[in-house]
Amino acid sequence: MNHMKSFDFPNEEAVRKYLMCTSVKMDIFCTHQGWHPDRIAKQFKMDMEESDVKKLADDCVAKYPKADKENDVHVYEVHKCLMDSEVGQKVKTYIKKRQEQLSKQA
Repeated sequence: MNHMKSFDFPNEEAVRKYLMCTSVKMDIFCTHQGWHPDRIAKQFKMDMEESDVKKLADDCVAKYPKADKENDVHVYEVHKCLMDSEVGQKVKTYIKKRQEQLSKQA
C-alpha cells in the first residue's frame, strides 16, 4: 500500500486493468485508437505549456509502442513513463497537496 501512496503502481493485472479503465473513462486512451496525447495535454498541463505536456506524452507513447501487447500492458507502460516525467511529478505534488488539505478539513 505504501507503493500506491507514492504512486508506484505494481505491474499486476488488476492494477493494469484499473489504469486502463481509468484512462478510457478520462477519454485519454481508446482501445481502438490508443493514446490521445492532445487530450492528456489538455487535462494534465498543470502550470506547464500544453505543447510541452503533449511532447512528453508523445515521447512516452513512442517509447512504449503498442505492438502486439495487450491494451492493459501498453497503458501501464505509458502511464508509468508519464508519471516518471515532469508532468507526472506535478500531478503527484498536486494530489499530495489536495490530500493534505482534505485531511486538515476532516
